[in-house]
Amino acid sequence: MTSNPIHALLVSASLGALIGLVRQWSYEREHHGQTAKAGLRTFTTWGLLGCAAALLEQQGATWVLGAILLAFTAVLATVHFGDRNRATLGLTTISVGLVTFTAGALAAYALYVPAMMLGVGVMLILGSKHWSHAWTRRWKPEDVNCLLQFAAITGIILPLAPNQDMGPYGAFNPYKIWLMVVIVAGLGFLGYATVRWLGERAGLMVTGLAGGVASSTATTLALSKQSRATPALNQRLALAVVLACTVMLPRMTVMIVMVSPALALASLGPLAMMAIPGLAWALWEWRNETRRPHTVSTPALVNPLGLSTAIKFGVVYALVRFLVKVASGSVNPAWVYGVSFIAGLTDTAAISLSSAQAVVAGTLTVSVAAKCVVISALSNTIVKAGLAFWLGAPEFKRGIAIALGGVFVAGLLGLWLF
Repeated sequence: MTSNPIHALLVSASLGALIGLVRQWSYEREHHGQTAKAGLRTFTTWGLLGCAAALLEQQGATWVLGAILLAFTAVLATVHFGDRNRATLGLTTISVGLVTFTAGALAAYALYVPAMMLGVGVMLILGSKHWSHAWTRRWKPEDVNCLLQFAAITGIILPLAPNQDMGPYGAFNPYKIWLMVVIVAGLGFLGYATVRWLGERAGLMVTGLAGGVASSTATTLALSKQSRATPALNQRLALAVVLACTVMLPRMTVMIVMVSPALALASLGPLAMMAIPGLAWALWEWRNETRRPHTVSTPALVNPLGLSTAIKFGVVYALVRFLVKVASGSVNPAWVYGVSFIAGLTDTAAISLSSAQAVVAGTLTVSVAAKCVVISALSNTIVKAGLAFWLGAPEFKRGIAIALGGVFVAGLLGLWLF
């Protein structure tokens, strides 16, 4: 596909200029008083170079694009390795230069969307240098080990795991079990990494939101304990716990929709009803709060990418899946609801995903599976309310009673209406 040469040159020059501007800003911010060796003008030229080479190739010079790319790479490498201090062109500048050249070439073939995606992606990477470095400094060695370990095991085990039902009732499918582990661990790691990034001076509201994605139960446990140590923060701690418990509900929906969109749609109504009291109470408390900044220690969450954590969830999920399979063969659906209630006492993810898999397999109807999801959310709410009342300070308990009490009543009403 060919493009209008003028349009291609304008797009490539614009992308190069934007990338160069961000690169120049990033360099001069880090090196006060120094001028960037490669900035706006340099990257604009590199984008135009890639575009011009691709335009020449379209005119019949099929060797030009490859030859200029090789020459361009050789020049950058020569400059880099010829400078002992690597002060002229670093590896980041060279890499971004090659991407800029490639974006210009894509523009010449009218591939504007991929070209812009490359350009925007590079700008985000360049602009995130300082906060990404600050974030990674907060990581512990075991966090990195867990990430590498989980990535390696998932990349090897998941493709090789047999995708067929095995064992009694055909309830054990190694591939589907491990896939659920990946989904849950990935969502949990998103919240865990956010809490890690926030650090010891995390805002309570943001900690509640991020903790809800990572583990609402662990967040409730940690902040309930802290309410006794810091009485002045009781209302804000209660607010963070309610937010964490409320975030659990859309987290369940996200997990379910990855497996069974039909079940996600059926359970959306009651789960949304359960979220309303928590959100309403949180909004009310937030409006009544003073604007003075407060801090909170980061909740002691376990990295969900750890192999031991992943295996534990896999075992729990397999067991719940087996119980759901057995109970779904009963004429009385109360057996399935009982399994859902018991499973929800520890975690909602296992029963939510098991119910979604059962809907896909045809062993549970959508309506029964939706009730299972809501029942597990109700039982999990009971557990977190119990933790708050057992460990929390009196004023902290009052806020939790109002909010989670409303969540529980809304869940019962959702069961009746839907």
